[in-house]
Amino acid sequence: MTPPARIDPPDLSAFGTFRVLGPMVGGRRATVWRVEDDMGRLYVARSTRRSEAQLRWVLSLMRLARQAGFRVAPYRTTLSGAVAPAGWTLEPFLDGRGAGVAEMRALAPRIRAFHDLTAGIPQRPGFASCLDLVTGDRGGDVDLSLVPVDLATEMRATWEPFLGRPTAALHGDLGPGNVLMAVGGPALIDWDEARCDLPLHDLATGGELSVTEARAHLAFEIATSWRDEPDYARELLGQFRPVGFPDPPRRASRVLRI
Repeated sequence: MTPPARIDPPDLSAFGTFRVLGPMVGGRRATVWRVEDDMGRLYVARSTRRSEAQLRWVLSLMRLARQAGFRVAPYRTTLSGAVAPAGWTLEPFLDGRGAGVAEMRALAPRIRAFHDLTAGIPQRPGFASCLDLVTGDRGGDVDLSLVPVDLATEMRATWEPFLGRPTAALHGDLGPGNVLMAVGGPALIDWDEARCDLPLHDLATGGELSVTEARAHLAFEIATSWRDEPDYARELLGQFRPVGFPDPPRRASRVLRI
């Protein structure tokens, strides 16, 4: 079961001397705080359920995103080398405004160049692509055993035509909240859903997917939200299958949103 959102200020003592300034408005699956170091430099502390191995995989992916021309905020490590002591990551604060649809469309060549750099990267530990889920049940935040059988079958049917297609390492949640535009260039933040999967998932916001691709992406969004964000899953379910399937179980909201 997913742990509840963390509402207490983060304990960042393992990273050194940091002052907690206050919570930020957001984080669909995490609690986010603005903090500063003893030099007044701003950082973001984010609660995480991911393992050290899963976070280090993301660090390697961030380096490739930087090569492709994106600004990134690599996780800071402790003196002992830990990325998330006590369940918190710490990363430099990046400024910018959320990218619009036209800007996401313009960034598509750069996103594809980033994907090209990731060729051969193994799957993130504990995660699964939508292609893996054609026959499997679990990976990352997806657990298809919790989804009604008929709906899971239809989801798998949207992914099956893509079997054999090349995959890449993805950010996994590219949208206006996680792509920031500023003078220094576009920045990618919140890599929690990063994994190896079909590149189409990173290109959905630009509005250039075919109907088949868009439906495959929507199916994955429902699958990854079914357990942890039932209200969001219910909203997407209305687009994927307007009638005929039961809703995900209702749970109280557990996070702030950015």
